[in-house]
Amino acid sequence: MFKKFISLFYSILIVILAAVAAITAFSVIPGPKGLRFFVVLSGSMEPKIHTASVVLVASQDKYKKDDVITFLANPKAKLKDANATVTHRVVNVKDDEGRRIYETKGDANNAPDRETVAQSSILGKVMFSIPYLGKLIAFTKTQTGFILFIVIPSTLIIYSELTSIKNEIAKMFKRKKEKTEEKRETP
Repeated sequence: MFKKFISLFYSILIVILAAVAAITAFSVIPGPKGLRFFVVLSGSMEPKIHTASVVLVASQDKYKKDDVITFLANPKAKLKDANATVTHRVVNVKDDEGRRIYETKGDANNAPDRETVAQSSILGKVMFSIPYLGKLIAFTKTQTGFILFIVIPSTLIIYSELTSIKNEIAKMFKRKKEKTEEKRETP
């Protein structure tokens, strides 16, 4: 019974660590079809999206009124910067000489954002959010967090798997040795 519990715990731990690692990776590099994770750093979208939530964003060809989008705060911003992105709701779509311009607003804000957003600055539409996971993801991006949540668990998993492989090879050699001894004993 205890071994089953340990095995279940180990399996759940691996799934959680793999999910955290994947979310961390896809918050730095785009995933398939432009999917990315971003951490929401402010409460401007409360109560729909809480501070420190992780949002999954997917690139779209067009965005419409009421879509919640993530965009670059400044077109020259780099995604590595902590405050490089903003997640707000589209409240109006305008056409400016053939270019689509989006007016955005945080749900908790009283007024629309001062600056409009060009299509080229939009990273994608928010597909869903996971509350408070952003604190963990932000921590995994630090050196200490990376070591605690990526390096150490990965090392333990690799060690465990290598130990299992070693034990299986030892069993295989033992069975082979027993078969060889049986053949010698039978005349």
